[in-house]
Amino acid sequence: MERQITESQNMGNPVMEPLEGPEWQRLYRDALVELDMNILQERLAAAEAAILLRLQALLPTRDCLSERYAIEDALANLRILKRESLGLDDTTDQSPNRTTGKG
Repeated sequence: MERQITESQNMGNPVMEPLEGPEWQRLYRDALVELDMNILQERLAAAEAAILLRLQALLPTRDCLSERYAIEDALANLRILKRESLGLDDTTDQSPNRTTGKG
């Protein structure tokens, strides 16, 4: 989880506070660090579902381009994790196309 350093109100000491981000990013990170193979499959499914919902919600504008690239990379990494850790082969390509901007 990304963190932001802020000043503590009472002592002036820096405090790490989590930055808010899209839900798909939290679920994606949870899947990446899961070691229990039984739980990993559930986390992968939850992350993929959240990513695809977010992708549908994004407007096709340049403002969302960096998040679309992050989503494309996340989906590719989840496919690798499924193949390497669980032995599953995901043959469906759910990632947006970077060259055309369609997705």
